[in-house]
Amino acid sequence: MQTDSAIPSAVRLGVTAAAHSCAAFSGASPPTGAADTATAADARAAAFPRAPIPPTAYGARPSDIVHVRGTGLAARAIRHCLPLAWGNHDATLIYITPQIAAGMRLRWTGWAVAEAEPPRFRLTRWPAYWRGLRKHRWQLVFLRVPHLPAAIAGRVEEHALAMAACRPRYDRLAILGHFFACITRANLRWGRQWQWYCTEAVAEQYYIAGHGARWCPWGITSMPTPFTTERRVLSGSLEIIGGSAMLPDPGIASFAEHLAALADRLDHRAPSPGPIPAPAPA
Repeated sequence: MQTDSAIPSAVRLGVTAAAHSCAAFSGASPPTGAADTATAADARAAAFPRAPIPPTAYGARPSDIVHVRGTGLAARAIRHCLPLAWGNHDATLIYITPQIAAGMRLRWTGWAVAEAEPPRFRLTRWPAYWRGLRKHRWQLVFLRVPHLPAAIAGRVEEHALAMAACRPRYDRLAILGHFFACITRANLRWGRQWQWYCTEAVAEQYYIAGHGARWCPWGITSMPTPFTTERRVLSGSLEIIGGSAMLPDPGIASFAEHLAALADRLDHRAPSPGPIPAPAPA
């Protein structure tokens, strides 16, 4: 079983370096006046032009994990339930070829995101995500399992597509029950469960593709969340893809800066067992 561990020094240095690179990527410090606000808006418009930039421009590839910080009510509610988390959603990046489109009876091809997003598991085209980044001020980073073999990555994509083809529907009452128990801080046992919440769906894709926990950074954690994903980045089980830290909004810490602060906070807690070593390249 994957364990949350004390932060390795090499990972800590990497997180700190990433924080500096994110600051440079953002292009500006938080605005202090109208002129600075205009500068920040211009910088964001330059970073997110109307025409979508493909994920490959950020170093991403199919099977990478899309870790998202949304701005809607549901996104804020999830982060309320996970107070130490930066993000609120996990998904899988895939590429729809003409052959896949024909097999799934899709009328489009190109980049997409396979995600458990109410009311059911679905495929979201990359331009729709780009509009969220550009218009609704979402933020995201791409994450990857270090040394993931190409064959395993291909199977992850296959299982993500299989989930999308099955289109399982969310159990709405289960969602309401979990949110009620979380928001009220009530210690309630909610009988209804659903198989694939966002992070659980991604974890299952990796678990099945790798025939076990070796290539699944969440291990056999019973109910992984976006915060579990962030802890796996700190333990070295996941890595941030270079250049994928999207332009942060003024006043909101970038993902790498959040990880650096989270690492310091977790260091003040009781020590836990050491990390599972990263698997050797196949």
